[in-house]
Amino acid sequence: MFWAKRGMNRAVHAGALQLDREKLALGIRSIDEERALQAFRETLERNLRLEPDGTPRTGSFLRDDVELVDFYVAEESEGFPHTYRNESFDYTVTFSRPGVAAIVKIKYPALFTVLDPIVWYVKASAELVYE
Repeated sequence: MFWAKRGMNRAVHAGALQLDREKLALGIRSIDEERALQAFRETLERNLRLEPDGTPRTGSFLRDDVELVDFYVAEESEGFPHTYRNESFDYTVTFSRPGVAAIVKIKYPALFTVLDPIVWYVKASAELVYE
């Protein structure tokens, strides 16, 4: 399952890199939420070998759709440090700068046909890095 977590880490990192160019021109570091979601989805698709709708591609280890449960962008307008909480999935992360958090639902195929797939909620977050 480490490959799913690694794919999520890469996807939220890609999302966190999507600067809002208009705000940046004004000296404000902020994430463009639309571009962040697009970069997140595209990176997750590449890393988990998914189609754009979340279904596994031919040759993927997965057999069931990957579902985006939550996607969150921490904006500069909220002030930092800022804590994001998703009580339903017992997930909390504190951002010290603009960032992205996401949760996806993945069904890990069972090794034996008598067993049901294992359901994982993979969580990840990343912050915009700047000096």
